[in-house]
Amino acid sequence: MVKPLSVYKASAGSGKTFTLATEYISLLVENPMSYRSILAVTFTNKATEEMKMRILSQLYGIWQQLPDSDDYMKAVREKTGLDTNTISSRARISLSNLLNNYNQFRVETIDTFFQSMMRNLARELELTTNLRIGLNDYQVEELAVDQLIADLKTTDTMLQWILRYIMDNISDDKPWNVIGQIKQFGRMIFSDAYKDVSSTLEQTLKEPGFFDTYTTRLRCLRQSAEDRMKQFADTFFDILDNEGLTIDDFPYGKTGLCSFFLKLRQGIFDEGIVGQRVTDCLGNPAKWYTKNHPRRELIHDLADNTFNNLLRQALDERPRQWRIYKSGQYPAEGARTQPGCQPFPTERHSAAAPFPHRRQRLAIHLRKNRYPARPCDDR
Repeated sequence: MVKPLSVYKASAGSGKTFTLATEYISLLVENPMSYRSILAVTFTNKATEEMKMRILSQLYGIWQQLPDSDDYMKAVREKTGLDTNTISSRARISLSNLLNNYNQFRVETIDTFFQSMMRNLARELELTTNLRIGLNDYQVEELAVDQLIADLKTTDTMLQWILRYIMDNISDDKPWNVIGQIKQFGRMIFSDAYKDVSSTLEQTLKEPGFFDTYTTRLRCLRQSAEDRMKQFADTFFDILDNEGLTIDDFPYGKTGLCSFFLKLRQGIFDEGIVGQRVTDCLGNPAKWYTKNHPRRELIHDLADNTFNNLLRQALDERPRQWRIYKSGQYPAEGARTQPGCQPFPTERHSAAAPFPHRRQRLAIHLRKNRYPARPCDDR
């Protein structure tokens, strides 16, 4: 007699995997050889991996009667009506069968299932036996984007988003044709990460003003990170100016240690700016000047008491700020201050003050008090 169809309806996080894994394990416990005739179909590779690992781990836990598998043992006992020792013994046999015949452990995605069906019916369908079914997802997505843009009306919110994105790119001296970038970004719909949050994202996108708020926040992140790293460079070069030093007073000039601070001042602070000449100077004041330099004693003192701390903090801070900067990369490549964005507050003083800007006062503070450089407030 064919068993009636059982349908389980459940929302996210309500225990679907537990229920299905329990059902699978119960069938194995009733008949350890039944794995050959059990098929479990999922939608994603991630769900397939999770289901397989859950079944195998819980079979082991039931066999060993581990505390973490008590819930599964109880559920299987209720379904099968068998005692604990019998369930444990059959779980061991089932686990051994699955591990030794893993290719018959049929927990797979729905597309894998249909491909196997097509191969099995290749002769009847007059197809070759080595056929491979594939879907050009990217081509379909690109056609969908083209169709979406073609159907947009002047009053559509999405059109306003695209126009704003184009204007931002033009303002940042970037190409105005953003269709390729939109298509590339659209490929995220094929990822499991997107599928997990697609419903939430759809609701968020419907919120009024979301796009403007979101893009402004991304730009603020980039601007804040860039300004924070520039403060290290500004402090360094302010000290040089106050001491009458230039880049040429340091070994290798623009290609030596100073190249690190030059790039920071230009808003470049990826991992590529940290070279061997930079790391050699860290903690070694003698690397900051040549042996015959007429002001080597001054440079040695500055390196020992000020520059080394400044360099160390810049190197320590760079990875974190770079991650923040990269997190604001999409949707716009450039970063510039937007209304409502306060990336880096600076203190203002009267025009009569000898050092009106914060970084200049910081340089003098460093030199007089020998404290580590702190280029900006903690955020």
